[in-house]
Amino acid sequence: MYRYGDHVFFSADDGTHGQELWLSDGTTEGTNMLADLVAGPDSSAPCDFTPFGGTLVFRAANKLWRTNGTLTGTTPITTMDQPDGVDASTGLTVVDELGFFTGLQNSSIWVLDADLRSAHLVFTVPLSGRIGFQPLTPRYAIGHHLVFGVWQFDFPQQLWTSDGTSEGTRMIAEDVAYLDSLGAQVLFIQLGYGEGDNALWATDGTVEGTIQLTNSLTQHTWNKSYFSDSVAGRLFFAEENYSGEGWIAVSDGTTAGTQVLRQLTNPVDSLVAANDGAFFVQDQASLNRMHAELWHTDGTGDGTTLVRSFESTNRNVRPEQMTFIENRLLFVKADEAHGTELWQSDGSPEGTYLCQDLNPGPRSSLPRLHGGSVVLGENLILAADDGVHGEELWSLPLNALCGTTLYLPWVTSSK
Repeated sequence: MYRYGDHVFFSADDGTHGQELWLSDGTTEGTNMLADLVAGPDSSAPCDFTPFGGTLVFRAANKLWRTNGTLTGTTPITTMDQPDGVDASTGLTVVDELGFFTGLQNSSIWVLDADLRSAHLVFTVPLSGRIGFQPLTPRYAIGHHLVFGVWQFDFPQQLWTSDGTSEGTRMIAEDVAYLDSLGAQVLFIQLGYGEGDNALWATDGTVEGTIQLTNSLTQHTWNKSYFSDSVAGRLFFAEENYSGEGWIAVSDGTTAGTQVLRQLTNPVDSLVAANDGAFFVQDQASLNRMHAELWHTDGTGDGTTLVRSFESTNRNVRPEQMTFIENRLLFVKADEAHGTELWQSDGSPEGTYLCQDLNPGPRSSLPRLHGGSVVLGENLILAADDGVHGEELWSLPLNALCGTTLYLPWVTSSK
């Protein structure tokens, strides 16, 4: 689901045409199928929407397409070498005037020019061992470079950079386990395979601009890490060792600005940036996950505090799909009385509560914040199941998010 201009573009199935391209202006009458790209009940599964070249580019049926929001303006992108459409296994990552994407050969990096008339192969990354479905991921636009990971099941990631030319595409780090962007840098953790040997690094997309920030902050071997989105020039991240202990830390991309904020008795399960801080979930070790804690940090040790605990005898109470919108945290959580529904938090215990019970009672509406929601004007467009219509779109006013809702019908499954 993607907002472009005054409309939301998304993939949906009305029960007749398969998963196809839909468009909504946030009203019932303005929510319709835009194009049946693969005619009949089969699906084109539109995804990876990206503004580029003065239009909205997306991927459907393993091809790149463009749309201006009209049926006649929704067409496949073709080139002289690929007159039937440009093959792609990913959407675009835009760097300057180039749109980088992965070809159907999953290890090949291609670029599409901004005039949408020329696409050419840049480089094929050599792979060994078993590879994932999309081995060249994640991808970030950093300065004038594309910085991307090379994922292989048998080995940790490599980190590569490309300026859109074959000679400018090269590996800049090995044994990379976790990475995320921070302004004009990518921060990543490089495995050292010894007690306290893992290190935090930063790169600006060049070999000479790839520097180590610190050794392991905790002097323990990390089992896993989580990164938040960057906020206010900082990136929050969490560490977990093999004993199940956790730490919350922060970095501004410098050695001096990288520090542990607090040690935790249990590992951090998810992490999301919020204004000048972050929310995270501390998952209490349990086979049934019947106890979880929501925490907030302002980037200081003393400001890293518990917001609210959740307990249940028969429900997974862990906050899921955490999303920060309009100065509040939205998340999906279950309890015995309401099932799995939409919650909100302002960072205080009293400001953390059930927001919408779209499927009233103990049944669940299963709202989709990740991949199924977008802000359009003064409303949140959200996919959920009210128990009557199946999974449909709903419009919730941001200034009264826990009040009025508007049902947007005609869709049986949306993405």
